[in-house]
Amino acid sequence: VLGVFGGCGTVKANRKGMPNLCKKLKRGECKLAISKKSKILACKWKDKRDVLMLSTIHKHQMKKINKNDKLQIKPNCILTIILTQIK
Repeated sequence: VLGVFGGCGTVKANRKGMPNLCKKLKRGECKLAISKKSKILACKWKDKRDVLMLSTIHKHQMKKINKNDKLQIKPNCILTIILTQIK
């Protein structure tokens, strides 16, 4: 479809209009909020620090990855950002 674009990226927690996601998360936990009207996924994931994401192109999916012979589960939108920063 011509003229339809999506977006995905990190956002600050105090951004105007951000949903109030859980204050404290343990490492590896993920919380999300979905806006049905604007079809935006807001995701908060804890690694070393809290990572907040907004995405219009992802659904809430978790993927298993093998890092240093340890199995980790990460949100798909986080993996997209990690892969685009490496290239």
